[in-house]
Amino acid sequence: MIKELLKSDSIIMELKGNSKEAVLREFIEYGSGLGLISNNDEFFNKILELENLGSSALEKGIAIPHLRDNFVSEMFLLLGISHGGVDFDSIDSQPSKLIFFIGAKKNDKMYLPLLSRISRMCSYGEIRDDLLSADSPDDILGIISEWEV
Repeated sequence: MIKELLKSDSIIMELKGNSKEAVLREFIEYGSGLGLISNNDEFFNKILELENLGSSALEKGIAIPHLRDNFVSEMFLLLGISHGGVDFDSIDSQPSKLIFFIGAKKNDKMYLPLLSRISRMCSYGEIRDDLLSADSPDDILGIISEWEV
């Protein structure tokens, strides 16, 4: 499921942003450049509104900001890595280093299973470590493909 949505050109090997807002903007600009997001300001405002209601950060350096809305034409998945970490207000107060960014149509049936699958994959310390130490997007895709077998 993850490997079907995540492509090598949808992986940012080192995020530049050092705040939640900067990273969200970076993802939106990147997704817009790939033709996945058409209204950057609206997307940013809605995803920031959701983040203000409750953080998308999980424990152990993982965050999964996500937005379901009808202006998203099809589900997409981006992954960004921040080796220094970004404060996403996680419950364990750890900075987020692996950040998965999801956009989906409002009634997309694969949205919740995708969230669950990413969360489950990232619950394994070895997978998190392997993803963080990967040298290329292709290495990351290989790690995910191997896990999803």
